[in-house]
Amino acid sequence: MNSTTNVTLKEYRQIWARSVRQVLSKLTSVAFEARSLGPGALPPKPPDVYALFAVGAPMAGEQSVTISTPEALALCRLMQPDLPAEGAALEAVHREVVAELFRQVASAVSTALAARLGRECEVRLARMEPPSWTPVPQATFGIQASAPQALEAILYCHADPQLALVLGPAPAQPERAPATPANSNGSPNLAFLKDVQLAVTLRFGRCQVSVRDILHMLPDSVVELEQDVEEPVELLIGKRVIAWGDVVVVDGNYGLRVTKVVGEPLPA
Repeated sequence: MNSTTNVTLKEYRQIWARSVRQVLSKLTSVAFEARSLGPGALPPKPPDVYALFAVGAPMAGEQSVTISTPEALALCRLMQPDLPAEGAALEAVHREVVAELFRQVASAVSTALAARLGRECEVRLARMEPPSWTPVPQATFGIQASAPQALEAILYCHADPQLALVLGPAPAQPERAPATPANSNGSPNLAFLKDVQLAVTLRFGRCQVSVRDILHMLPDSVVELEQDVEEPVELLIGKRVIAWGDVVVVDGNYGLRVTKVVGEPLPA
């Protein structure tokens, strides 16, 4: 995990997929699903529609998203049914609809990244043009968005070399020399701290809720978290994540089966 951003490529892919699902579902009033396709997903042919995003600090790079013209037209007509259905070319009015879709996706990604990083990270649509750089294959992925009885579209995402470096694995740290024992039996001076009790917290996810929504909250209200059910749950001490794992039930109580601790590489 990169210590500068605390966001891995896997998490970044999931954030984009969730954001695409949320925005498409809102703009079309259709229940869309979206899932990320693994690194290295490349379009079968050169795509026709390009969108270039600027990703601000602390990540600082560029992200390109591409989609085929037929799929872009289908999305346009789903978002605005009054658009003309004839023709197979993307006119100016269609391009503006696609641009607005990407603007809202960028806003949703910004919100999700800010929640993940604990600080602002702006993502904005820079222009509807191809990138001037060559994508890094390891940081290229797809987002498959689909809606029953509607359509299926695949958006291909490409990170520039700078952003790919940020999302990549952190450089290996030099091995530290073993600590010198404090006394003859090899026990360190701070061994007494091992018996100190610490409160730990499980975090299933998080989201941003307006004061208006909180004031209107009633029994049976549902608060949607910005986390997929397949994602690991976080284990925290204070505000610091120390491990991730899967929720289990032990003797009628919730528990956590730890799958990763801080300092270990995340699974691909």
